[in-house]
Amino acid sequence: MPRHIRVVGLDLFCGCGGATQGLLNAGVKVVGSFDGWEVAKAMHEHNFPDVPFELRWLGKDPADDLRRMVEILAPYRAQGAHIHVHGSPPCQAFSTASGNQSKTTLEEGLANVNHYLWLVEELKALDLCDSWSMENVIQVRAHFPHLPHQILWSHEFGVPQKRKRWFAGEGWLAKPTFEGAAWDEVLNDHTLPLDAVLNTVGAGISGSNRLRASDTPRGNPSRTLTRQTATIRTPNGDGTFTKIRNLTFKEQVMLHGFPASFTKPAGMTQTNAGIAIGNVVSPPVMEAVVRGLL
Repeated sequence: MPRHIRVVGLDLFCGCGGATQGLLNAGVKVVGSFDGWEVAKAMHEHNFPDVPFELRWLGKDPADDLRRMVEILAPYRAQGAHIHVHGSPPCQAFSTASGNQSKTTLEEGLANVNHYLWLVEELKALDLCDSWSMENVIQVRAHFPHLPHQILWSHEFGVPQKRKRWFAGEGWLAKPTFEGAAWDEVLNDHTLPLDAVLNTVGAGISGSNRLRASDTPRGNPSRTLTRQTATIRTPNGDGTFTKIRNLTFKEQVMLHGFPASFTKPAGMTQTNAGIAIGNVVSPPVMEAVVRGLL
């Protein structure tokens, strides 16, 4: 990225702020983060007090969404800034874990993605978007095969988690930086036994093949963390497991690549915090996307 170019960014469907954190890590001035979820609002105001957050269900009033973004971005265009727009439309409708989703839910998911793409095209036509990126689960690729994209693994960007995501967009090329550490190295809990595994679907004692497939032995980056609370457990001789404990919110944050300063607001339930952190963009991956601006 040329050093003389000042970059500003928008984070749409921002959730609890993984992309916002990555943009900030890359030195971008985030001039707006948008989401319609009150939990996202609380997370942002707690962790990013200097980033303007707008509580808005994107897509309910498309024309007003565009009007608001033009209002925010136009002054920065006048200053000669490079404008990067990122979006992470909700992915539940596309995930294989949501195979029982209704046709209506899938249509809602597609509508969110299409609205984001419409906003990008409108902003480009108004000369208010120089580059853009969109993150989602791999399954979205089947619905939008024409979009330029990269498949990015979080552990190749220093994240201690093998999180595989589809990043569509233009104007950047993300290059791997360094291999992420093992999950147990990051947790640094010296009380864990050598045969401990991290189960990312919250399995306690079940030894079914399906749940075993979500185990990660020590010495490896974690499998993908989701909104389900991850469990540390040890195998028994009879094929069952003994549960040691659940991951704490702080540990989940570290395994996603957030700084240790990222915390949940006082009074927020563990359930809401877990849902929010389970759906994030890994900040180091978003940082690499922005640092890859051509």
